[in-house]
Amino acid sequence: MNPCINPDGIEVYIPFKEWKPGLSVFVPALNVSKLKQQIKDAFKDRGWKPLMVECIEGGRLGVRIWRVL
Repeated sequence: MNPCINPDGIEVYIPFKEWKPGLSVFVPALNVSKLKQQIKDAFKDRGWKPLMVECIEGGRLGVRIWRVL
């Protein structure tokens, strides 16, 4: 099950099956509030907790997301 993460209308693939606690991923997005909500929903479905930080990496706006215990 891979939920649709598409904050700006373009689907972003996130390998949830390989995502272990402590690992993080940066997802570039202009609509960071929509991205955060989609991530919250995807994590809630799995019983996981996210830590999200809005930031700029490599000159791109987005969200760094960690899976925490």
